[in-house]
Amino acid sequence: MKETELPLLSDLLPEDLNALRTAGVLSTRRYTRGTFLLRAGDRTARAGIVLTGQVLIEGNDAWGNRSIFAPIGEGQIFGESYALTGEVLLVDAVCCADTAVLWLDLAAMTAPANAGAAWSAPFLRRLLTLPAGKNFALSRRMFCTSPRSVRVRIMTYLTGEAARQGSRSFTVPLDRARMADYLNLDRSALSRELSRMQKAGILRYRKNAFTLLTPLA
Repeated sequence: MKETELPLLSDLLPEDLNALRTAGVLSTRRYTRGTFLLRAGDRTARAGIVLTGQVLIEGNDAWGNRSIFAPIGEGQIFGESYALTGEVLLVDAVCCADTAVLWLDLAAMTAPANAGAAWSAPFLRRLLTLPAGKNFALSRRMFCTSPRSVRVRIMTYLTGEAARQGSRSFTVPLDRARMADYLNLDRSALSRELSRMQKAGILRYRKNAFTLLTPLA
């Protein structure tokens, strides 16, 4: 995704984008898979928007158990709540693929020197709409993890992906270990249930590619 394709920047003129970079508000960086962009326990003044690749928001408890709260895909924002409030991060943000991130320095954006800039008002209006997509993604995870049944959790997730991608055949953005973490399941329990569902003719799968064989709910 190009920067100019982002809703946040689509209304801005080229000179406004140059001004944002000069003011230190915008910067673009590329990272390799496995790089931690934000770490629990730190503070940040920056939020990030994924241009290419994917970022996972992960939480780890004192016993080393990992939970994936949301995969952040192209065009989605992360870290904005912590950047705005200055609170200590409770989660990690880590690249699960080679990733390009557009960083927004909210401290620079709200500095008095930038308050009257031509880009300021439309930029701030657009920025306020970005968390809505992530909030929807977090709500979707809550729907996936609330059922007690392993099968229902899997079907809720896969049905949602099929509907989102508009096809009964689709590829999920998570590998098996991360899918288990996302659904709050043991990986072996997830693998066993997927195998049973395939034998029962409910779905077919190979690695991250799935096809649903029963009508979508």
